[in-house]
Amino acid sequence: MRVGSNSSLATGGALVLAMGISLVTATGAEAKSPKIKSCARSEAVFLETGEGDRDGDGLSDCRELKQLRTLPNDADTDDDGLSDGEEIEMRSDPRKADSDDDGLDDGEDGSPRIPEQKVEGILDALTCPSVGVVGTISVLGTTALLDDMTEFEDESCSELAALLAAVPVSGTPVMVEIEIAEDSIGALTAIEVEVEDHIDYHDSDDDDSDDD
Repeated sequence: MRVGSNSSLATGGALVLAMGISLVTATGAEAKSPKIKSCARSEAVFLETGEGDRDGDGLSDCRELKQLRTLPNDADTDDDGLSDGEEIEMRSDPRKADSDDDGLDDGEDGSPRIPEQKVEGILDALTCPSVGVVGTISVLGTTALLDDMTEFEDESCSELAALLAAVPVSGTPVMVEIEIAEDSIGALTAIEVEVEDHIDYHDSDDDDSDDD
């Protein structure tokens, strides 16, 4: 796992697996899934009618209150010159005026994205997002949120979930690489998820025959 210096993910240790592959894990990271409330009904109405957005920032009031923790009656929660909706689209932090700590408010910064970190390892758990409902992904004890902007490379979220469900039968764990952004309140969001090469526990030397 490769992480930035100012992150709760920065405390890592080497996890040496039985098949001889060395991975790095965040031993200090929170393993429990974040508790995020559903906005399925409100979001569906908002997307269909545009109703339920008091401040006109492009985000439903329910999503701002229950998921993003931004102000539903203030289009620019952190007063940085960008609306909360613009910040979500740009992957900057709507609760922090200077998302990347470069000395410039996000509204004056040409690239205000939250710095991203990478986690690589075996996929432990996956819940795909849906309209108004945030999903989660867990790798090596680190759990990050999945939203409607999370990009899935190679495999869609549902296809990745099918691969994970097949692991008990196939015996082949799913390796993934996740780009994660950590906001000002410590919430982790997966920006991009990519499937890595699968591991074959039964053939550690790649000789096309099972180990004895």
